[in-house]
Amino acid sequence: MANQWTQEQLAAIETNGCNLLVSAAAGAGKTAVLVERIIGFVCQLEQPLDIDKLLVVTFTEAAAAEMRERIGAALENEIATSKRVELAKQLSLLNGASISTLHSFCLEVIHRYFYLLELDPSFRVADELEATMLRQEILEDVLEQSFADEEDAFLALAARYGGKTSDEGLARLILQLYRYCWSNPWPQQWLEEAASSFVLAEGEDAEDVLQPWLSPLRAELRLTLEQADASLQEAIVLCGLPNAPIVYEPVLEKELSQVQRLLALLDDSWQTLRQAWLGIAFDRLPAAKDVDETIKERIKGLRDLGKNLLNKSGTTYFTRSTQEYVEEIEALAPLMNALVTVVNQFANRYAHAKKEAGLLDFNDLEHFCLRIL
Repeated sequence: MANQWTQEQLAAIETNGCNLLVSAAAGAGKTAVLVERIIGFVCQLEQPLDIDKLLVVTFTEAAAAEMRERIGAALENEIATSKRVELAKQLSLLNGASISTLHSFCLEVIHRYFYLLELDPSFRVADELEATMLRQEILEDVLEQSFADEEDAFLALAARYGGKTSDEGLARLILQLYRYCWSNPWPQQWLEEAASSFVLAEGEDAEDVLQPWLSPLRAELRLTLEQADASLQEAIVLCGLPNAPIVYEPVLEKELSQVQRLLALLDDSWQTLRQAWLGIAFDRLPAAKDVDETIKERIKGLRDLGKNLLNKSGTTYFTRSTQEYVEEIEALAPLMNALVTVVNQFANRYAHAKKEAGLLDFNDLEHFCLRIL
């Protein structure tokens, strides 16, 4: 059977001793490869693994059932062909193996070790509608209390993000931030680090102060420039086709050189990059007659793609100077602290309400399982 695998599939099956990420399209045989990899662990002659020592996570319960069935069939085939009767033990362990969705595994761990979390063993998992209604109720209480406290930073936060006629915008922001934070393994730590990034050191050069903010922007701009570069290069290649508007090529070559110059300046100072980006120019394409209109439109489309990418990034990131960015971040610092405070208040009250009702939501399954482990 091994000779039926492609080179890439064999690598996915046999590579050991490291973390391994495999990406493949639908129908590429991912499930078959994973089953073969599992069988390899279980059936190896030296230090074989018991099937119930593995964790196999799928997206759906149906996929988990299919995986379990395939592993069972592969084990039966191995026993029949190799005559290794000791593998029958693995068939008996298969029903108890952890082959499930992630949340099913988490729930199994919590049911087994609930006492480590001081949980009521009669807890149940809230359905999404129930959890949504409870969150909304808690959020309304938290906002009402925060407005009653009349702290300046919170009122400024509400004024900026609450909306013109209600606090709906602020409520939505709090829930969005809560959901994002609690998708992290250590949400409170993430919140504290996010808030601290708005506290800037005094006396430093503006660009040095902004370095934690500028680094991810440079990475994003590199992707933008590489995409613009590829679009313009493809457009230039099309100019060489028969009946193509060859008169476009000098303009495209000039614009490509601007993109490549920006790529070369990505690691220079932000001010240098900003001046160069704001200085890019796009000339009008010359008239092109008696050419293939299909090719002409493809070239113009590719050129417009690159042009729009550069213009959008220029407007988004380079309209303001580094000093203006520093002033904006400093002005936002107290508002972000107020936002973190209210998100923490919401999280604590929501957790308390769930505990009182004997409920867990899907985030709880992940976090409680992690705590146990």
